[in-house]
Amino acid sequence: PVIVLCLYRLFRLYGEIVHRLMFVFNAVQNDDYSFRFTENPRYTKYAFVNQSLNRIKEVLDNAKLQIKKNALRKALKEKGVLKKGGKNDYSKYTYFSEAQYKELFTELFSEFGLELKFTELEYITFQTDKANGRMPRLMFTLMDIDTGYGEETVITGEGLDTGDKAGYKAYTGALKYFLANTFMVATGDDPEKESPTAKTGEKKATPHQLAFLRA
Repeated sequence: PVIVLCLYRLFRLYGEIVHRLMFVFNAVQNDDYSFRFTENPRYTKYAFVNQSLNRIKEVLDNAKLQIKKNALRKALKEKGVLKKGGKNDYSKYTYFSEAQYKELFTELFSEFGLELKFTELEYITFQTDKANGRMPRLMFTLMDIDTGYGEETVITGEGLDTGDKAGYKAYTGALKYFLANTFMVATGDDPEKESPTAKTGEKKATPHQLAFLRA
């Protein structure tokens, strides 16, 4: 009787696993990722099976999110180097503004079924001799609207301003950094490129100076 009972339980467990696997395969085939099996042992005898199936679902959700990210990167690449619409008259340079980032990614996120949210984890204030400083630590969550799966990234922004815009600058900088690095935004800004000021400020040694150094 004990052996028969054990065999019965094994066959029943096998049947439940096959049933759940077929459900997962059918859901994936129909592009439906909204399911999730309960893992609470108080409500199911197959909690360990459900945990494994939910893990499989997370892997599939992540794969789908990466496909969408790559498709968005491809769409950005086809746009080429983006034209900078912002201009800093004081320091004489142009930049890709926050408004341009938001307009661009609102359109792309809508097209590819993505959503971006952020949560403030920490907010540090500091002072320098000439400006107010703000340093928020933010967690960005890029979500796939179809599955609800999200990918989290933590970034610390930093802003300095003589007035009350340091916090705004820090938040904007963090948002731009996340979008630019996650999706490889090409704006022509190269941190290793020599600035015009540096080029203008270079001075070559005169022949007299070179002769003096060689002496």
